[in-house]
Amino acid sequence: MIYLKEQKMCRKLVSFGFQIEHLYEVPGVSSPDIAVKRHGCIVKIGGRLAELKQLSSSNKIYNEGKNAKYNKKADLIIFEFTKQSSGIFREIGRLTGIGIHGYYYYTDSKTYYAF
Repeated sequence: MIYLKEQKMCRKLVSFGFQIEHLYEVPGVSSPDIAVKRHGCIVKIGGRLAELKQLSSSNKIYNEGKNAKYNKKADLIIFEFTKQSSGIFREIGRLTGIGIHGYYYYTDSKTYYAF
């Protein structure tokens, strides 16, 4: 189930113009989910490791972001939000404030946002 969710998110990222590599995971070993090889035709991200997270609210954004960077050693975190919430912007701002960056989008959206 987790692989299928990640695969769906990868396909969405490809539709935004990202070129990614879905990484192999070893059970029980914390690691990033994907390597972002490049984005679009101008900005190169050069193989930066990213963690994929699908959330339905803003409750876990901050903790998931810290976990991605410090435990899984990801350079970026990519959030897919299944619904919009006013708390999302506040929590994304908290992550940016401690130097954690990435992208987010909403499930039914055709646009993504960088933070």
